[in-house]
Amino acid sequence: EEALLPRDLQELLILRVAQVNDSAYEQSVHRPIAIKCGVAPAKIEALPSWRDSAVFEPKERAALAYVDAIIAGPHVPDDVFNAVRKHYDEREVVELTVLAGTYIMHNRVFTALRVDVEPAKG
Repeated sequence: EEALLPRDLQELLILRVAQVNDSAYEQSVHRPIAIKCGVAPAKIEALPSWRDSAVFEPKERAALAYVDAIIAGPHVPDDVFNAVRKHYDEREVVELTVLAGTYIMHNRVFTALRVDVEPAKG
């Protein structure tokens, strides 16, 4: 079954997880994918300080706060969860949660195995 979350949002969140977890490999792989999926380069550049940036819409901000809370874990504060539920339905919240958990795991695996950043193609 297809994901309900737009692909550009998925890629934005994957990049955020990779940044917080300092996964150079995941960032190098997903940055071009994010751009191809329509994520504005300005948003990618603003991710490290997204809370202070005006480039993100309220819906994106709620998702970013939720993903940051999942990374910090183990509990998501009620205000963060309630904010994400204002913008996303139950299935979308599950998708956000699984996406974050999956990429946290990917980041840990690639970092532990010392997977090298792939060289730029072209």
